[in-house]
Amino acid sequence: MISTGLGIREDGGYLVITLRGEVDVADAARLAAALAVVVAGNPRVIADLAALEFIDCCALGVPVRVRVQARQAGGDLLLAAPRRQVRRILALTGLAGVFTVRASAEEAAAAAGWPRPGGHPRAQVSGVGTLLPAIPRWLSLIIKVSAAPDPGGLPSAAGSHHDSA
Repeated sequence: MISTGLGIREDGGYLVITLRGEVDVADAARLAAALAVVVAGNPRVIADLAALEFIDCCALGVPVRVRVQARQAGGDLLLAAPRRQVRRILALTGLAGVFTVRASAEEAAAAAGWPRPGGHPRAQVSGVGTLLPAIPRWLSLIIKVSAAPDPGGLPSAAGSHHDSA
């Protein structure tokens, strides 16, 4: 069962992906597959996290993989408006310093220098190699594990309770 809502809209020359609800290990593979298709169409992506109540450390591999894919295609993935609980997990894992995190999607686009139609870019997006050294070793192991096929016998985390304060 997916406990995550996903909305996608184009805003100028970039995409805004809105995540709602909770993302955990049970949702990670399906969400990663959906976002891979989206990023293949337009690699300039902002993830609006204002309605995301929770993301577990296993599911953090999703935005990391999506960002690598976006950067390989000449774009980037930026994060916007994370709630306190999501900001906390980003800080605890060291990813708050890896991603561009802004208070809104508009601020994230401005920080990246992504213009609206008819505008001019103010900054160049950095290359793909800058993300990989900054990923903590333990997180890169989770990324590899979560990308592996589902072994089938693992218990679901659907019954767990997450504090969304």
